[in-house]
Amino acid sequence: MTTRKQVTRSVSGIGSILSTIAGPSAPEPQPTMPDQSPIAQRLVSKTVDGQALATGMPENRTKSTEYGDASRVPQQGASVQPLSPEATSSTSTEIEASEKVGDGEPFIGNNALNDTLDRVRVDSGGKMLTTNQGVPIADNQHSLKIGLRGPTAMEDFILREKLRISIMNAYLNVWSMPAGQRHTAILKRIWI
Repeated sequence: MTTRKQVTRSVSGIGSILSTIAGPSAPEPQPTMPDQSPIAQRLVSKTVDGQALATGMPENRTKSTEYGDASRVPQQGASVQPLSPEATSSTSTEIEASEKVGDGEPFIGNNALNDTLDRVRVDSGGKMLTTNQGVPIADNQHSLKIGLRGPTAMEDFILREKLRISIMNAYLNVWSMPAGQRHTAILKRIWI
């Protein structure tokens, strides 16, 4: 059974939420923000409502049902209703329209990450292949050589980038293995 608690707002300590440096050890709480911009006011609301949300549930009374025999039949946990959508927003600038975030009107109650992968699939046909820095690559199958058949030049930044990525992927793959298989996998990557 879900229990809902009533939460109250408190604006203590508002003056320091926009600061990125340490303040005095015993600050006097400011009841309002000196900056009256919509983003600053949203930050105040996000901070105050987020704190009220956290204090509304000092403990999880249903924790004992999450393990042992009681976890065989999952139960809905306790929850606290936020005072505003800002309490659970990811940033205080979501209401600002931009090319990256869109029109600035977030969909309340919708998590786009729960949709299918079709929303992020792209067709890169006809596009120029580039490095991570955006430099166009004309040929990624041949290395820069010294002379006709000489050694590979270290000035070949495209090759260095490909090597860095493959080494990073190999390292991540090895460390995702069980400990007993790592030694064999490292030797195979070195000698084969």
